[in-house]
Amino acid sequence: MGSKSNKENENKKSSKSLQKSYFDVLGLCCSSEVPLIEKILKALEGVVQVSVIVPTRTVIVVHDTVLISEQQIG
Repeated sequence: MGSKSNKENENKKSSKSLQKSYFDVLGLCCSSEVPLIEKILKALEGVVQVSVIVPTRTVIVVHDTVLISEQQIG
């Protein structure tokens, strides 16, 4: 049971350090570019999730701020 508590504490700590950041990608023109953007960003340590919204040219990145900052991504 002790290790379960430690795991729960680790999960709480990591969820507190997660941040959702929004980026305007002015050069984004079509959905065929989405896989490349996702591949590049998901390869970065600390990036948890990447969402690309083509019509608004927005990329949303959920990342661990302990490992990577918004400035380092953008």
